[in-house]
Amino acid sequence: MKYRHYAPNAPFYLVDGTREQIQQLVNERRNEGLKVGVMTTKENQEFYDADFVIACGERARLESVAEALYGTLRAFNQEDLDIIFGEVYPEQGVGQAIMNRLSKASGLQIIEK
Repeated sequence: MKYRHYAPNAPFYLVDGTREQIQQLVNERRNEGLKVGVMTTKENQEFYDADFVIACGERARLESVAEALYGTLRAFNQEDLDIIFGEVYPEQGVGQAIMNRLSKASGLQIIEK
């Protein structure tokens, strides 16, 4: 991919896995001394223990994720992060548009667990 659209300054990876697997990645990077961010939904926000966790809408209402997407990606730039992990969404309906934008923002960097 030539350009990363609406990408945060820190490397951004989508993680196709459980929230436990995402937290494991967070723990590994923090143990390396990195400052880690997580992009999640309101339903999962309290689960993650990272340096910066931001909810991008509600998984039960993907329209809310779509509405908050760009603002959420930009919010990461206010933090001094070394790496960011983001959850993936079902690719049906508005989820397809969300994943299209997130894939571009990550530069197609997807970790499959």
